Amino acid sequence: QVQLAVYKEYGSLVGWFGVFSIVASIVGIMVFQQLCDIWLAFWTDDSPDKRFPLSISGEGFSAEGWSEVNYLRVYTWLVLLFCAFNFTGFWLEVWGGTVAA
Repeated sequence: QVQLAVYKEYGSLVGWFGVFSIVASIVGIMVFQQLCDIWLAFWTDDSPDKRFPLSISGEGFSAEGWSEVNYLRVYTWLVLLFCAFNFTGFWLEVWGGTVAA
């Protein structure tokens, strides 16, 4: 179990903005990983009438008339953002570990 004092020391060495950046990148990794999975599930669902709604308005998301290229574009952007958060998080953790050492 890590003591709270360890986190405080890490924050004082790395800076609280650095800690926030690391946490934000980890959250971004998790969010975009889930969005990639959800988008693939939506894209490959055989029953469009049973697709989950992607909007809070209650109207749902209609991709009627979308081509495969449109689905692929959305998926590409989601994967690129996932990769960006992954690489950013990795380098921030390397930087934080180096600074705190």
